[in-house]
Amino acid sequence: MPGRIPEIMFERLALLIDAEESERDDLITRFGLSEDEESTLRGLIRDAAEPSEFDLGVAGMFPTLLGGSEPRLSGFTIKEELGRGGMGVVYLASDETLHRDVAIKFIRAGAGTEAEARLLAEARTVARLDHPKIVPVHQFGSEGDRVFIVSAYIEGQTLRDHLEGVRRSANMPLDSTEPLPANSPVNSRIRLIWTLKLVRDLCDAMAHSHRAGIVHRDLKPSNILLKEGDRPYITDFGIAVCGSTGDPITQVGGTPRYMAPEQSGDIDAPITPSSDVFALGVVLYELLTLRQPPQKAHAESRASSITADDWADPRRLNPAIPVELAQLARTACAVTPTDRFQDAGEMLAALDRVLAGPLTPPGLSLARVRWWIGRHRVIAAAAFTAIAVGAAAALVPILSAPSSRGGVRLTDPSTQILTISAFDGPARSLGTQIPIRSGSRRVELPRGRYRITVGTNAGVHELTRQIVAGQTVEIELAEFFGGPALASQPSQMVLIPGGDYVVGSPQSPLDETKPAAVTIQSFLIDRFEVTNAEYRRFVRATGSSPPVLWGNEYDPVLDPLPVVGISQADARAYAEWVGKRLPTDAEWEIAAGGLDRRAYPWGNDPEILKTVQASSAMPAVAIDPSVDPDAWDLYLAGVHASGDLQAAGPDCTPEGVYDLAGNVAEWTDSVLAPLGPATSGEFGIAKGNAFRMMASVPHRNQLLLVANADDRVLGIGFRCAATVSTQN
Repeated sequence: MPGRIPEIMFERLALLIDAEESERDDLITRFGLSEDEESTLRGLIRDAAEPSEFDLGVAGMFPTLLGGSEPRLSGFTIKEELGRGGMGVVYLASDETLHRDVAIKFIRAGAGTEAEARLLAEARTVARLDHPKIVPVHQFGSEGDRVFIVSAYIEGQTLRDHLEGVRRSANMPLDSTEPLPANSPVNSRIRLIWTLKLVRDLCDAMAHSHRAGIVHRDLKPSNILLKEGDRPYITDFGIAVCGSTGDPITQVGGTPRYMAPEQSGDIDAPITPSSDVFALGVVLYELLTLRQPPQKAHAESRASSITADDWADPRRLNPAIPVELAQLARTACAVTPTDRFQDAGEMLAALDRVLAGPLTPPGLSLARVRWWIGRHRVIAAAAFTAIAVGAAAALVPILSAPSSRGGVRLTDPSTQILTISAFDGPARSLGTQIPIRSGSRRVELPRGRYRITVGTNAGVHELTRQIVAGQTVEIELAEFFGGPALASQPSQMVLIPGGDYVVGSPQSPLDETKPAAVTIQSFLIDRFEVTNAEYRRFVRATGSSPPVLWGNEYDPVLDPLPVVGISQADARAYAEWVGKRLPTDAEWEIAAGGLDRRAYPWGNDPEILKTVQASSAMPAVAIDPSVDPDAWDLYLAGVHASGDLQAAGPDCTPEGVYDLAGNVAEWTDSVLAPLGPATSGEFGIAKGNAFRMMASVPHRNQLLLVANADDRVLGIGFRCAATVSTQN
């Protein structure tokens, strides 16, 4: 009997009959049947005893399910079907010209010109975006009566499939209202790290989309692909709209469980980037609880029978969620658009602030008490009267407990804090500026690392500071600064224009340093590495510890050579002393790779490395010259004078920055601290090639060295940078 039925249809019908009921619903939805076809098919499946009861008459009833044979497309070999929806079918194919796998979406036969127009609109929308976490489009066209779009193929599973697997292993159905146990694998530190990194990547990608004026409108787990289990990619911009024209977006569309109230028509408001934020909030909620917010929340909230703080609180289903994450999810899922983050960039900045500080375990908090009192004023008043006297002493320890926040205070009355920005997790770029009052000289902040810009009579200074909970960092600028002013050194620095860049290496073993989009301000970077003579002036003026390589008596022969054997903190202190700062690793890489994304500072020719890297059989590791008699000789033989253009040779960017691939590696202002601030024992990021690295390990702009931030490494020096501002 199966031989009488086209093979593709027989396989699908057999699959439907054998599947579990919950899986069967998902499969039927993916087949893209009409409402009538779907209803008829469900009835037949319930009655069918075995696949042989189906015949060609059934095939005639389901032209959509039949789908015909696999399509043909010149230049591509179709391998297998990946999935289907109401508008089209997606296939895995091989590009015969470029020898790579791609995903090809074909419009279903008979779908009509409207579907074809939507596919073209999707291709044009994605073509405007260039982000490593958004699946790119390679080609759009038609062949015969088939319209198609060719995209990059992301091998892996969807976030929806991943969540289904986690639910099965946790025995937690999607519709369950039971709280997750505290010891659930979902609450493990590894899982929490995975969740935060995933959502941050999604926010980063959508922030790029929103800056381009594009609202996705259909963000959901099935449109998020996971490569290698943890690298998310956003796809299916099929109903995305562009709001850059200034006209309000009002078209209804999306997936009900992830649609913002204004998308589903529950409230009268235009569709904006905050609509995508709502979907991101639901995805975060689902990752934290394995469930979704209540379906009827939108309509109920309008009747004031339930608040956004209540219905969207993931701690109702997972009490072990850290307080800050629960609050972030509630804000993202707020029913009223103005109560949400206004776009993904704002949500990203909030997430970065969470990542920079401690994750507070659930429990009583002042904010929660205020919310409860607001909801239960009568009960609260009676309860407070009854317990006020007896509990006064018990409340004192709670209210006076150490704060999870710290602060920064300027002690010099002639200075003021101008701006503060938190570094993101791996400190590759800065988050959104934190609002501060004009003339502020003291600001409280969550624990984390911050770029603090302060103004003095001498100009603007940029500081990187670690804020510790319960402590205040005091800055005495009058005593700290004293080096040569930035304004006196313009010829020794190169301007790098700000904008959107992609940094990182696909070969990196660290997820935090794989390709990622960053947005930077214009900045200046030193043409040359800091010399021993320059660093010696700093040591003399501030009393800082000299590099151990100098020994007990400084030898003037060291003057023109790049300083080495200093820690990341040493380099940062010098930079601030001269009114500058260290570049982040992203800024360093952008300066080395340029707008044309050169593989090396000079271009793409690896052969030039032979002339700029000194041969050495020893890797770059921390070393104590006092116990290594060869350290002095290795250093003198491996480096050349900073600023020696002839010795640097081709190791120069078109913009005029020297010795980025050779001479010494260089400290940046970045650390590897994906879930917290830099503290003693954290790893600092250095870029460039060190003379102690083996010549057989060519350095590319994207690669980096990682060393303990407190170590004084023989092969690592530094150069300075400065943000471009009106004061510069």
